[in-house]
Amino acid sequence: MRLSVNALISSIPSFGNVSLVCLVLWLVFCILGVQFFGQKFWKCMKDGEKLSHDDVANKTQCISLYGEEAWQNSKINFDTSIMAFFALYQVATFEGWMEVMEDAVDSTAIDEQPKFENNFIAYLFFLIFIFVGSFFTLNLLVGVIIDNFNRLKKEYEEKGQLGVLLTPAQRRWMSTFRKMAKTKPIRMVTRPTNAFMRFCYDLSENQKFEVVITIIILLNMVQMSMEHDNATDEFNHAMLIANLVFTFIYTFEAVLKIIGTRRFYFYKSWNIFDFVIVVFAWLGILIDQIMENSVIDPSILRSFRVFRVARILRIIQMAKGIRRLLYTLICSLPALINIGTLLLLIIYIYGVVGVAMFGYIRRHGTLNDQINFEQTSNAILLMTRLATSAGWNDVLDAVMVREPDCDVHLYESTETTTGDCGFGAFAITYFSSFVLIAFLIMINMYIAVILDNFSEAQQADEIGIDEDDINLFYEKWKMFDPKATQFLNVSNLRDLVGQLTEPLGIPDVTEDDILHLDIPLYPSDRAHCIDVLQALISRTLGPNNNTDEFEMIKELMAESFRAAFPTLAAEVVETTTKQRLREIRAAIVLQKAFRRFKNYKRNEAIEVQNVRTPPHV
Repeated sequence: MRLSVNALISSIPSFGNVSLVCLVLWLVFCILGVQFFGQKFWKCMKDGEKLSHDDVANKTQCISLYGEEAWQNSKINFDTSIMAFFALYQVATFEGWMEVMEDAVDSTAIDEQPKFENNFIAYLFFLIFIFVGSFFTLNLLVGVIIDNFNRLKKEYEEKGQLGVLLTPAQRRWMSTFRKMAKTKPIRMVTRPTNAFMRFCYDLSENQKFEVVITIIILLNMVQMSMEHDNATDEFNHAMLIANLVFTFIYTFEAVLKIIGTRRFYFYKSWNIFDFVIVVFAWLGILIDQIMENSVIDPSILRSFRVFRVARILRIIQMAKGIRRLLYTLICSLPALINIGTLLLLIIYIYGVVGVAMFGYIRRHGTLNDQINFEQTSNAILLMTRLATSAGWNDVLDAVMVREPDCDVHLYESTETTTGDCGFGAFAITYFSSFVLIAFLIMINMYIAVILDNFSEAQQADEIGIDEDDINLFYEKWKMFDPKATQFLNVSNLRDLVGQLTEPLGIPDVTEDDILHLDIPLYPSDRAHCIDVLQALISRTLGPNNNTDEFEMIKELMAESFRAAFPTLAAEVVETTTKQRLREIRAAIVLQKAFRRFKNYKRNEAIEVQNVRTPPHV
């Protein structure tokens, strides 16, 4: 939340500059609006309806026929520059702009009754303003907020980890290494030895079985979408039978996987989700059939059947683009919650002020028993709706009620001086500022967060290593470490790396390639999964031009790895593969030197022996 508030505060200078540009552009349209439509929104009204120009031609005729109260002006008009500015603001938010444009198009002359589409050229005025004043200037404001939010977020991240002193390549290292701590090796499900259990295991792990279950889920979605109100008994009975059939199929799938994978079934979150849905489906059926008069509403439990549709999300495993979008959304949740909390605080403040200022206004127009400022709860609900800018102009029109639709002297005995009438100038300031802060600024900060996280996901793809590569590494790792001990003998590393695909894999890998990775080795020549993965990533990303600051950050990240992998913290590094390579090469050099020395000594002994032994005559 601090980041969100600071982003708003830091945006004030840039926001002021953009607002000045916006003000200059809008001022031009305000002046033109006053010149074109000033004092021309007056009209003759009868019983809340605008009379035709054929019935009433001008102000004098209207007053003579229906009285002075019949000649009324639109609450949103172009009579002054201030009112023109607010009218354009309402047009720019696309709420109530049709009514403003209708008055402008029907305008004739001062003190003349409006005529249908008399001023057709006014359409062009509003069309140009929407493109220039709304699409251009308001999006400039949004761009300033998004830019400041992203800049502050980057500064906070850099300040927290000395990132300001790092090069772009070193930041890529940090971004990639952070992903490593989020994933750990999983225990491999071994194939059962029992024939029946082995059959269940093979069937549940078969790709064709997953395709069949996916098709069944799609059919179940179609079946659930067919349910409707006032259905015949035959249709409801058919839906009941279909529900039982699908529930049996889901139960069969769960039982099949439990038998085949045993306790490992509950190691996967999707399996737990499926199991819970099956349990609640049967509970709903039993309660619906046996306990119709139970305290618990059966429809509540039956509603859990709808969650079966969420099982289709398993398809995202085959769609990388959808995975990226969901990953972006999940990564955005913490920041979105912070922004939402700040938005709720703003809504609460405006709600309390609204109760104090508009709590006694007569229910008129949009105001009714639900939409009003009479209670704080109603005010908060109303302001939540207005945070989306939906119908804010209608609520503004209702709180600007004036005589004869209200009584100014209704509460003369109290401190209220306006009775149950509205506050025109304050209402305009109140609602326009709320729409500006809550809708144009806060709501667009949601977009800033999502775009920022989506940009980070794209940058991860540009780096070349993403979550899929890391997950593939652990998928191959569990084949060599079925019990998920997180350690592997160095002799198996060549086979492991050989099964990986690029970018982590090494084509035609040799023992020397493995030794060059500089992987720490623990007692009994064991290597830890995080060290192997880190070495492969370092090889892919290339040299990082180590600096003192980067070495400090690497040490901090190593501590976080030890915290995430307790088994790593309990071990002591004996050597590394690169050190082992040096030792092997040193041993080879010593062996060659020793062999040369032995050959030299042997040749020297032979020469001495030849000198001492006289030749045969």
